Amino acid sequence: MLKRLPLALMTAMLVIGLLIELFEFGKIQWISKIPIMLLPFFALLISKNVTMLLFVELFALISFLLCVAHAIYFRRSLGAIYFVSTFYMGFVRENFVLIRQILYGFIRLTLILGKAPLIATIVWAYSIYVSISWAEEVGGEKFSEKNSWKFIALVCLFMIALAFFYEPFLKLIGMARWETGTRVFLDTPLIALVGYPTMTLLYLCLWRWIMTRYIRTASRLIVFLILIPPVAIFHALALQAMKTFLRW
Repeated sequence: MLKRLPLALMTAMLVIGLLIELFEFGKIQWISKIPIMLLPFFALLISKNVTMLLFVELFALISFLLCVAHAIYFRRSLGAIYFVSTFYMGFVRENFVLIRQILYGFIRLTLILGKAPLIATIVWAYSIYVSISWAEEVGGEKFSEKNSWKFIALVCLFMIALAFFYEPFLKLIGMARWETGTRVFLDTPLIALVGYPTMTLLYLCLWRWIMTRYIRTASRLIVFLILIPPVAIFHALALQAMKTFLRW
């Protein structure tokens, strides 16, 4: 059962999102009545009651930390390298997007890392990891240094599915906002349906290249830390250019 923890966490997130949408919890903010003591990890850090947005932030952070523990426990060094590199990727990309004021923005949130909300910096690592776990279940192939292109395609496919959940949910609770005039499909920005899988594809291609050429963990991490910033920044700029060109 523990091996399926990432999928269980995503299922819980989907259920919470569905409840918020069905019962309009975003409007009545019932969750602000939940005491912070229900979240023991943060009981000593925050003394006031949890607002709905802070609850979402904390739930995402706890899910992220549990997935980090899961990856290190079951995947050892591969799991550690994965989360160090993807967390770094999210940090660089989301701070660049916020500093340059391209693609989208966020309202003022409680947990911040650099210039970007913490939830934005960790969501890439968490979401891709859940997608990897799903691809393992569906495709019967384990995440490794060099996965098949079929496996990578399954991971990207699940990221597209996540876009159809994340984007309407973020709009519903008012956490994030896209540029005015952004074209949508089923309440999901068209550019997001390109951005989610392409960032994932770029990362997994980079992973495949680095992990098959370097053996030592330290060497792998150093190369990731060098190459991730230009890849993450390129992706954000390319998406903005595509969005402008296609008037999306």
